[in-house]
Amino acid sequence: MLPSFPELKLIIPHMGHGIDEVIRIIRDFKNVYTDLSIEVHYYEARVPNFIKQIGSEKVLFGSDFPATCWTPHDDIIRTERLPISEKDIKKILGLNAKNLLGL
Repeated sequence: MLPSFPELKLIIPHMGHGIDEVIRIIRDFKNVYTDLSIEVHYYEARVPNFIKQIGSEKVLFGSDFPATCWTPHDDIIRTERLPISEKDIKKILGLNAKNLLGL
């Protein structure tokens, strides 16, 4: 259905949990994005590889994991310590959302 609706913006949560087919969809469709919430909690070590596969411009900061032991501040710290460029971190922490929303 995605080819039929190229203007539709779709955000697949939690990096699709790393499922290969979902990663390909995020990568291959310009109108599909993802967030890194939950992945950065439990699978932090694999997040940089997903970012490399799909491109940092497709990744949004997310903090919707429903646990009281983590806060958005914790998510920011985890994101900032990822072994990716400072430019990519800035994209993920806000620039991508700004571009997606046309702000």
